Formats: sequence, structure tokens, C-alpha cells
Amino acid sequence: MLAYTNKLRLQWLRDSPWWPPPRFSVVVSTTVNVDGHVLAVSDNMFVHNNSKHGRRARRLDPSEATPCIKAISPSEGWTTGGATVIIIGDNFFDGLQVVFGTMLLITPHAIRVQTPPRHIPGVVEVTLSYKSKQFCKGAPGRFVYTVGGACFPLPPPTPLHGLLSASPPSCLNGAVL
Repeated sequence: MLAYTNKLRLQWLRDSPWWPPPRFSVVVSTTVNVDGHVLAVSDNMFVHNNSKHGRRARRLDPSEATPCIKAISPSEGWTTGGATVIIIGDNFFDGLQVVFGTMLLITPHAIRVQTPPRHIPGVVEVTLSYKSKQFCKGAPGRFVYTVGGACFPLPPPTPLHGLLSASPPSCLNGAVL
């Protein structure tokens, strides 16, 4: 009788949507902690009876991508402000503002701004905002304000200014030349 019952159970399994039995194991957990080889990890999974088709991974809509700052060049300037700075990053869009100044959109990956004046030297965090929503708070850019004034191009080298070079605009000890 037991053999007949097992045969009926086996026939029922073969006729069921769960046949054939799986050849792999599935672990459902809130954390990834599995002994042995892990074939895949999914944070969003839909399982249907013997279905070979599941939900595809959710792709970020470009309009939902979060802007981030990757570099600021130059990364320092005078406390009097007015230095032109390029902010390089990802997912910039029209209307995005740099917190310490106004901006001109160059590409979706770079913003050109002029630094505002600051009363004391030191490091400031550079973040982005749009319609009162602030971005990059967790990983802001950094800009260093140094003591000094406006810079002008140095004069061409002459016997009088023999130690000075005709390099790009610069200042010596904050003195305007």
C-alpha cells in the first residue's frame, strides 16, 4: 500500500506546476549571509510557479539620477571671491545651482561659477541644490579660501622685474602687481 501511495504522490507532483523539482537552492533573507557559492543576489525578486521569466531589475530613470560633485578646479581661491571655478560631476541638469554662487551650465558634467567672497579663510563644503532640495550633503566638494586679494597678470619680464616671470595671472603674498 505504501508503494502505491508514493506512486500516486509522484504522479501528482509530475502533474503539478512544481515539477520538475528545482536544481538549485533559493535563500530568502534580509541580509546576504550564505555558506558556499552564491550565484546571484537580488533585492527585488518575483517568483512565479516554474516561470522562467521574473521581474527585471529596476533601472534608474535619468530624471531621477542624483547629481554629484567629482572635482572642483581650482580647489582654492582668495577670500575676496570672484575666482572662476569649474565643478565637474555627474547628472547635472538645467536649473541646478551651486550653493555658494550662481552658475552657468556648460555640459551635463561641468558647471562654471564665480566664488562668492568669504570673511575668513578656510575650507567650505560645496553642494548642489534645486528647488530647495540639497544634493551631495554626504559627499560634498571642498573649496579652500585663502587670505589675499584680487590677482592681475604679472608684467612681462624686464631687467626691473627679472625675478618675475610672464606666467599666467598670479599674486605674490596677496599683493596686487
